[in-house]
Amino acid sequence: MGGSKVDIGSTVKEETTKQIQRKTKWGTDLTQDAAVRKGKALAYQTRVEQITQQLKSGSLEFGEDQGSDSSKQDVSADSASDLLDSKSHKVEVLELERRELIGEILRLNPSYKAPQDYKPLLKESKVPIPIKTHPSHNFIGLLLGPESNTQKRLEEETGAKVRVYGTNLDSKVEREITKSDVNEALDAYGELYVHVSGDTYEKVDAAVALIELLLTPVSA
Repeated sequence: MGGSKVDIGSTVKEETTKQIQRKTKWGTDLTQDAAVRKGKALAYQTRVEQITQQLKSGSLEFGEDQGSDSSKQDVSADSASDLLDSKSHKVEVLELERRELIGEILRLNPSYKAPQDYKPLLKESKVPIPIKTHPSHNFIGLLLGPESNTQKRLEEETGAKVRVYGTNLDSKVEREITKSDVNEALDAYGELYVHVSGDTYEKVDAAVALIELLLTPVSA
């Protein structure tokens, strides 16, 4: 049976030392000079403060006429419910933007002290497992390794969380594939993939690069 052998320890060093250029919502991955990074960080901090004040005050800018007495009298139960849903959505959008901005500030300025309520956004990626084109390869066993050692080492070396998922062909329910599922995985599950998550793009990219190497069949 063909397979792939990858020296995770040495390969991950090469991947994590590369200058990864990535387009994000906020622009190109930040490799500019110190003055540019400082300027961006200050701009992001200003926006974070604006959002924080908006969330605290409840001023979410729904429309100029919604605060008048006449409009309040005409509000039906359905429209009131729609307003609440809209407000809830606006809050979620603002909170998400705030978390993304704080994450970018920390990338620009690691010494920045994030607010106590800050929860980092996980960066995620999915890597499809090519079981249909290479049905004879034991990709699951290769990814997890003996006693899940390969999976554990991938996580230790890259700092990312690595999990294998598949959709059960009978129940259509998606679930995590563990070492105990290896023997039945190819027959019982379809659309297998590796889910990678981490608190930085660098960690995710390093793990994805190694996983793609592991999923590249090598003829015996």
